[in-house]
Amino acid sequence: MKIISILFFCYSLSFAQSQLFNSPQEVKKFADYLYCEFDYLRAAEEYQKFLRTDKNDTVIFKSVLSYYMMDRFSDVLNFSVSSSRNFVFYDDTQFLKLISLFRLNMFNEFDTTAALIKMIGSKLETNSEKLIRFTFLMRDSISSKGFIVSPFDETEKTTIEKFYDRKQNPHYKSPLLAAVFSSIIPGSGKVYADKLGDGIFAFLTTGVFTFLAYDNFKADHKFRGWLFGGLAGLFYAGNIYGSAAAAQIFNAGVQFNFQNDIQIYLTKKKHYLPEYDFCN
Repeated sequence: MKIISILFFCYSLSFAQSQLFNSPQEVKKFADYLYCEFDYLRAAEEYQKFLRTDKNDTVIFKSVLSYYMMDRFSDVLNFSVSSSRNFVFYDDTQFLKLISLFRLNMFNEFDTTAALIKMIGSKLETNSEKLIRFTFLMRDSISSKGFIVSPFDETEKTTIEKFYDRKQNPHYKSPLLAAVFSSIIPGSGKVYADKLGDGIFAFLTTGVFTFLAYDNFKADHKFRGWLFGGLAGLFYAGNIYGSAAAAQIFNAGVQFNFQNDIQIYLTKKKHYLPEYDFCN
């Protein structure tokens, strides 16, 4: 009987400890610890466990923020939060969604969310206006320089103006001009498109086969003359087409580098997301 009593006591103690460790406050405490250790995945899971039994504005926002810190932007957008302005982090959550839409290149949805932020007079409206300007820089159409730089302070304006100038004058290469150059001097269009090695190769191959064709015709070797002449013609035509393609590839690289530089700049700026100190 005494042994049974001891076993029952141990079981009761173990059950009580288990209940204590799994209480909402202990779950939240553990989630906060994981969050501050940058273990955002497990933190988000623990916050979700807490939210199944309790509601807390800070926990809701930290859940969304955890997904954002993991670059899980679709989860940020799909996270259900209160649409009431009484929600303490309403403005912050809307801005997190705005950044996520930007990073997913969902510009139509971005415009809708940005309009909502402006309409409600969000405390982060200036931050959203800065992101809006970057969407203009990344789209085909663009507004005036004054409009683009207007939300930025003096420390940023010079950089934004440089982005604007690069957008307006991207230093593209003309595929038509590249083709014309190579039709006159084989390979020169590729050199124009910043493909020096390819240009030299095109010049040499076209030149060598042309010379071989000429030399064989001169020696009355008609078959070999026509053979090398045909190859020279193929290389000549390929050199013209390749030069136009090289210019198009060059232009795609210019566009890619421009957008990549914008993303690098915004990453350094943390996409204008405010600092949240939840760990001190």
